[in-house]
Amino acid sequence: TKQIHIRYPQIKIIALTSYNTKAFIVNMIQSGACSFLKKNSSPSELLNAIREVHQKGFFYNPEVMEALHENLTEPKKKVSSIFDANHISKREKEVLELICKQYSTPEIADRLFISSRTVEGHRNSLLLKTGAKNTAGLVVYAIESKIVDTNYLKDRFN
Repeated sequence: TKQIHIRYPQIKIIALTSYNTKAFIVNMIQSGACSFLKKNSSPSELLNAIREVHQKGFFYNPEVMEALHENLTEPKKKVSSIFDANHISKREKEVLELICKQYSTPEIADRLFISSRTVEGHRNSLLLKTGAKNTAGLVVYAIESKIVDTNYLKDRFN
Protein backbone atom coordinates (compact mmCIF):
# COMPACT_ATOMS: atom_id res chain seq x y z
CA THR A 1 0.00 0.00 0.00
CA LYS A 2 2.79 2.42 0.88
CA GLN A 3 4.66 1.73 -2.35
CA ILE A 4 1.56 2.06 -4.53
CA HIS A 5 0.54 5.26 -2.73
CA ILE A 6 4.00 6.78 -3.20
CA ARG A 7 4.54 5.70 -6.81
CA TYR A 8 0.98 6.13 -8.06
CA PRO A 9 -0.80 8.66 -5.83
CA GLN A 10 -3.72 8.89 -8.26
CA ILE A 11 -4.67 5.25 -7.54
CA LYS A 12 -7.32 4.88 -4.87
CA ILE A 13 -6.65 1.84 -2.68
CA ILE A 14 -9.41 -0.10 -0.96
CA ALA A 15 -7.95 -2.58 1.52
CA LEU A 16 -9.88 -5.85 1.66
CA THR A 17 -8.42 -8.11 4.32
CA SER A 18 -9.07 -10.59 7.09
CA TYR A 19 -6.84 -8.62 9.46
CA ASN A 20 -8.99 -6.15 11.35
CA THR A 21 -7.26 -5.02 14.50
CA LYS A 22 -7.50 -1.30 15.19
CA ALA A 23 -3.73 -0.98 14.82
CA PHE A 24 -3.88 -2.66 11.41
CA ILE A 25 -6.77 -0.46 10.27
CA VAL A 26 -4.99 2.75 11.28
CA ASN A 27 -1.75 1.55 9.73
CA MET A 28 -3.46 0.84 6.40
CA ILE A 29 -5.17 4.25 6.32
CA GLN A 30 -1.91 5.98 7.28
CA SER A 31 -0.17 4.01 4.51
CA GLY A 32 -2.54 5.42 1.90
CA ALA A 33 -5.64 3.21 1.77
CA CYS A 34 -8.79 5.21 1.00
CA SER A 35 -11.01 2.57 2.53
CA PHE A 36 -10.72 -0.54 4.65
CA LEU A 37 -13.08 -3.50 4.55
CA LYS A 38 -13.02 -6.96 6.05
CA LYS A 39 -13.11 -9.89 3.64
CA ASN A 40 -16.48 -10.93 4.99
CA SER A 41 -18.05 -7.57 4.06
CA SER A 42 -21.28 -7.85 2.13
CA PRO A 43 -21.24 -7.30 -1.63
CA SER A 44 -23.40 -4.20 -1.13
CA GLU A 45 -20.88 -2.71 1.33
CA LEU A 46 -18.06 -3.39 -1.13
CA LEU A 47 -20.01 -1.74 -3.96
CA ASN A 48 -20.83 1.19 -1.69
CA ALA A 49 -17.15 1.57 -0.77
CA ILE A 50 -16.12 1.54 -4.44
CA ARG A 51 -18.73 4.18 -5.29
CA GLU A 52 -17.82 6.40 -2.33
CA VAL A 53 -14.09 6.17 -3.03
CA HIS A 54 -14.72 7.00 -6.68
CA GLN A 55 -16.98 9.97 -5.85
CA LYS A 56 -15.45 11.36 -2.63
CA GLY A 57 -12.00 9.84 -2.51
CA PHE A 58 -12.59 7.79 0.65
CA PHE A 59 -15.03 5.53 2.50
CA TYR A 60 -14.76 4.76 6.20
CA ASN A 61 -17.30 2.44 7.79
CA PRO A 62 -18.08 2.80 11.54
CA GLU A 63 -15.32 0.35 12.53
CA VAL A 64 -12.69 2.37 10.67
CA MET A 65 -14.05 5.63 12.06
CA GLU A 66 -13.80 4.26 15.60
CA ALA A 67 -10.20 3.10 15.07
CA LEU A 68 -9.19 6.46 13.59
CA HIS A 69 -10.97 8.36 16.36
CA GLU A 70 -9.22 6.35 19.07
CA ASN A 71 -5.88 6.92 17.37
CA LEU A 72 -6.48 10.68 17.34
CA THR A 73 -7.95 11.02 20.82
CA GLU A 74 -5.56 8.66 22.60
CA PRO A 75 -2.14 9.71 21.33
CA LYS A 76 -0.45 7.82 24.17
CA LYS A 77 -1.56 4.59 22.52
CA LYS A 78 0.97 4.03 19.76
CA VAL A 79 -0.45 2.13 16.82
CA SER A 80 2.69 0.29 15.88
CA SER A 81 6.17 1.30 15.09
CA ILE A 82 9.32 -0.51 14.19
CA PHE A 83 11.08 -1.86 17.29
CA ASP A 84 7.96 -1.69 19.47
CA ALA A 85 7.20 -5.33 20.23
CA ASN A 86 4.11 -4.52 22.31
CA HIS A 87 1.89 -4.55 19.22
CA ILE A 88 2.83 -8.14 18.36
CA SER A 89 0.52 -10.84 19.71
CA LYS A 90 1.73 -13.75 21.84
CA ARG A 91 1.14 -16.18 18.96
CA GLU A 92 3.01 -13.94 16.52
CA LYS A 93 5.95 -13.88 18.94
CA GLU A 94 5.89 -17.69 19.08
CA VAL A 95 5.92 -17.88 15.28
CA LEU A 96 8.72 -15.31 15.12
CA GLU A 97 10.84 -17.25 17.62
CA LEU A 98 10.44 -20.42 15.57
CA ILE A 99 11.27 -18.57 12.35
CA CYS A 100 14.48 -17.39 14.03
CA LYS A 101 15.25 -21.00 14.95
CA GLN A 102 14.96 -21.86 11.23
CA TYR A 103 11.80 -23.94 11.46
CA SER A 104 9.92 -24.30 8.18
CA THR A 105 6.28 -23.30 7.85
CA PRO A 106 5.02 -26.91 8.17
CA GLU A 107 7.29 -27.47 11.19
CA ILE A 108 5.98 -24.32 12.88
CA ALA A 109 2.42 -25.42 12.13
CA ASP A 110 3.03 -28.86 13.68
CA ARG A 111 4.78 -27.43 16.71
CA LEU A 112 2.04 -24.86 17.44
CA PHE A 113 -0.88 -27.12 16.40
CA ILE A 114 -2.09 -24.69 13.72
CA SER A 115 -2.34 -24.90 9.93
CA SER A 116 0.45 -23.87 7.57
CA ARG A 117 -1.91 -21.24 6.20
CA THR A 118 -2.30 -19.77 9.69
CA VAL A 119 1.49 -19.68 10.06
CA GLU A 120 1.72 -17.77 6.76
CA GLY A 121 -0.96 -15.39 8.02
CA HIS A 122 1.08 -14.70 11.16
CA ARG A 123 4.24 -14.25 9.07
CA ASN A 124 2.46 -11.75 6.80
CA SER A 125 1.09 -9.90 9.82
CA LEU A 126 4.59 -9.76 11.31
CA LEU A 127 5.99 -8.38 8.05
CA LEU A 128 3.36 -5.66 8.05
CA LYS A 129 3.65 -4.79 11.72
CA THR A 130 7.43 -4.70 11.79
CA GLY A 131 8.01 -3.05 8.44
CA ALA A 132 10.31 -5.93 7.47
CA LYS A 133 10.54 -6.77 3.78
CA ASN A 134 11.36 -10.46 4.18
CA THR A 135 12.14 -13.22 6.66
CA ALA A 136 15.68 -11.91 7.18
CA GLY A 137 14.16 -8.58 8.19
CA LEU A 138 11.95 -10.38 10.71
CA VAL A 139 15.02 -12.03 12.24
CA VAL A 140 16.79 -8.67 12.50
CA TYR A 141 13.66 -7.19 14.08
CA ALA A 142 13.46 -10.07 16.57
CA ILE A 143 17.08 -9.64 17.60
CA GLU A 144 16.94 -5.84 17.88
CA SER A 145 13.67 -6.03 19.82
CA LYS A 146 15.10 -8.73 22.08
CA ILE A 147 12.25 -11.09 21.22
CA VAL A 148 14.69 -13.94 20.66
CA ASP A 149 17.53 -14.99 22.89
CA THR A 150 20.67 -14.08 20.99
CA ASN A 151 22.68 -16.54 23.09
CA TYR A 152 20.70 -19.33 21.45
CA LEU A 153 21.55 -17.94 18.04
CA LYS A 154 25.23 -17.57 18.92
CA ASP A 155 25.39 -21.19 20.11
CA ARG A 156 23.51 -22.38 17.02
CA PHE A 157 25.83 -20.72 14.49
CA ASN A 158 29.24 -21.06 16.19
